[in-house]
Amino acid sequence: MEKSKSLTFPKSARLLKSCDFQLQDPKRVQTPYFRVLYTEQGKGRLGISVSKRVLKNAVQRNRIKRLVREGFRLGREGFVGKDVVVIGLAPLTKAWHELKLEDVRKVFSRVQHVS
Repeated sequence: MEKSKSLTFPKSARLLKSCDFQLQDPKRVQTPYFRVLYTEQGKGRLGISVSKRVLKNAVQRNRIKRLVREGFRLGREGFVGKDVVVIGLAPLTKAWHELKLEDVRKVFSRVQHVS
């Protein structure tokens, strides 16, 4: 079965190396759960950082990363030319299980409308 291009999240859409996470003159958007750094001079890629200090359990970290990836993938056409880094903050410790895809999409809509 062939995957539709709109339903995939290829490696070319990810920030993979640590040097990719070092954005030049990033703009910032902060919410209670995430700090989002982005630059207008990118290639439409996403990087996610949720540390063990924020969420100790790998299952919890992976759930947050899946939600963030899905939110970015669904709105990817709005990120053409932007590299985005999402950093999980300490309040996720208590709210990781309540976070929904709609919450993540609201964060990304703020990034899309700020510029």
